[in-house]
Amino acid sequence: MDQQELKCPVCGGRDLHHGAFQECNAGDRCRFFPEGQWQTWSYGVRAFVCLDCGFLGHYLPLSEVALLHAEVSKTRQMQVQ
Repeated sequence: MDQQELKCPVCGGRDLHHGAFQECNAGDRCRFFPEGQWQTWSYGVRAFVCLDCGFLGHYLPLSEVALLHAEVSKTRQMQVQ
């Protein structure tokens, strides 16, 4: 699938940023490591399951999204200059 066709399955947003999950061990919170020059930074991931349909997903809390968005924006601005 072309990068331009990718969208968030929940909100339909198209400003997606790739990265990787750290393995989760019992009792530890999973971490998301975004691609790019700030790969040493990570963000806490939350997991959920829908008790109606069984859909299982992961998300970043809004506070973590705000931090990641600020870093992505800063990097994009540096690339334009």
